[in-house]
Amino acid sequence: MTLGTFDFQARPLYEKHGYKVVGNIKDWPRGHENYSMMKRLDQPSPEYVPSKVSSYEIKIANEEDADIIDGGLGEYNHAQAPYEHEFIWLNKKVLDEDGNLIAGIIAGVQGWNSAHVEMMWVDEQQRNRGIGTYLLSDFERAAKENGAYMVLLDALDWQMPFFEKHGYTVIGTLEDCPKGHRWCQMQKLL
Repeated sequence: MTLGTFDFQARPLYEKHGYKVVGNIKDWPRGHENYSMMKRLDQPSPEYVPSKVSSYEIKIANEEDADIIDGGLGEYNHAQAPYEHEFIWLNKKVLDEDGNLIAGIIAGVQGWNSAHVEMMWVDEQQRNRGIGTYLLSDFERAAKENGAYMVLLDALDWQMPFFEKHGYTVIGTLEDCPKGHRWCQMQKLL
């Protein structure tokens, strides 16, 4: 299992439950630190059971419940480190001469002025033509114009060389995730 937490959130709680820090982002949001944490479910770990929980019941949450949970955490985070603006989507696409979608990026600038790449794709037949470089560079320029001071993304080991070639560095790694591979959190300061 993986999760992220900030220095003003619940790192000690997760560590009681056997999670370990596998990466961190310094000065995100500015003046704070973010931790990527992992717990292997296929290996033994300490079992922590809080006392006095017998009066509570855990149930499946629906979409409406998820919105309340997300909103509550967002309000808490904003109180600790105020957002400078709402999320700014900067999604881009690349079309070929026939108007076919051949590449795209889903990304934007978060309220703490960090850019996040959710996903980036180039059609396999169009790779090694500079399209990915062009797309990533265009996104970084737009992110910087919208106040971003860093870009964060997740990459698997077979994707990492592309991003490393463009100045991204590994700031956290999960080994054997997926099995036989590495999942990495990467960062580039703009």
